[in-house]
Formats: sequence, structure tokens, C-alpha cells
Amino acid sequence: MIYYNGICSNDLGVIVEHYPKVIFPEKKIISYEVPGRNGTEIIDTGTFSNYEQQYNVFFDVKFKGGLNAAIPQIASWLLGENGYGRLEDSYFPEYFRYAIVSNGHEFLNHFNEYGRGTLTFNCKPERFYKTGERKMAVLNGQTIHNPSGFKAQPIYYFTGNISSIQLTFTENNEPRIVTIPANCAVLNTKEHTFDGDLNFQFTDDYEKMMLGKTTEISWEGQLTSLTIVPNWWTI
Repeated sequence: MIYYNGICSNDLGVIVEHYPKVIFPEKKIISYEVPGRNGTEIIDTGTFSNYEQQYNVFFDVKFKGGLNAAIPQIASWLLGENGYGRLEDSYFPEYFRYAIVSNGHEFLNHFNEYGRGTLTFNCKPERFYKTGERKMAVLNGQTIHNPSGFKAQPIYYFTGNISSIQLTFTENNEPRIVTIPANCAVLNTKEHTFDGDLNFQFTDDYEKMMLGKTTEISWEGQLTSLTIVPNWWTI
């Protein structure tokens, strides 16, 4: 089954016929040649490109008025919303992705009662863990374990006297110290946004707050509580 924008494909008579292909997104690599040097040099940006996820489907819509009645509903499901939508399926139920249906489709029509075709979703490269959507209370000095090998970009929620708080992120015995903006209540390292002092310049510190495989979080200052939404992801 496919779940897209909160709607299940089965409810529309759209049946996925078999397991979809597992696709790894392409890494964004900049290649260049150096005269007099063998091979091709690269710059690895550490980022990934979108990819296309296809599902071969069968339209079992005989009892929904046939294809003529079902196609407008299916079109609204796939194309009715603007921008990326949330995509899940029953084959990898622990993850979700952000995807959009942006290209044209055509489907075989069997006696106006059944149909067959391929749905193609243009997916962002991250495959997010559903467990990473849950808020997690963090104790001072607690070690956070990331289920993935890719650094997560959490949302941080602060309560307390946020005027001189310093967070320390320690990974592989290497500390990274971050000063939290004054009066900050929410800091989103994925979207690079925060609530607080608008005159504060917060640039490279977003990278310091990403969570690796195991990261200890500690702090100094009058911080009452720290809660995070970790946003674990893989590809």
C-alpha cells in the first residue's frame, strides 16, 4: 500500500502489484581534471540528489464506478496538493519520505473497469525514521544514540533563562560549543531558523548542533529543560 498526503491507495482502488525497487539517491559530486595528474579529482559535497520511486499498480475500480469515476479522485490524490507531500508505504513502514508527483502519467484501460500503470514519485533523498518525529527529553550530560550513520538535524526546544546558555556537543571526544541565542525557545537546525534575539547571527553553529552516531549533550547556564525532535534519517 501507498500512503500519500494521508490517503491510502487501497481506499481509492489502487493496488500495488509487487515490492518496489530499492533506490539509493545519487551523491552530489563535483568532478574536475588536473593537467598532469592521473584520474579525475572530486569534491564531495556531502549531499544527495532527488530520485524517482516507481510503483507498478493495478486499478481495481470496477465497484467504484469504473475508471471514468475513479480517475478524477486518483488525480486529486496525486496532484491536488502543492509542493512536497508525505509519502509512506507498507513495504518499509518505519520510514517516510517527502515526494511530489510532477510528471505526466498514462494508464492502460481494460473495459473501463480496470486499469494498470506505473506511479512515479519524485522523492527528496532523505528517508526519515518515524521514531525521529517524537519529542525526546534530554538530561544534562546525556548521550544520544543516532540509529543512522547520517548526521541528524534536530529541532531543539528550550525552557529556562535563555540568556547565557552554552551547549556542548561531544562526539569522538571532540567537543563543539554553541552559544544559544538570547530568549530562544525553538531552534531548528534543518530549516536554519530560531526564535529569539533577531540581532544574533547564527550561521556555522547550525552545523555544530547536528547529531552523529553517538553524541553527548551537556550545558552550562540556567536551562530548565531541553527537548529535541531528532529527525533521524537515512537513504
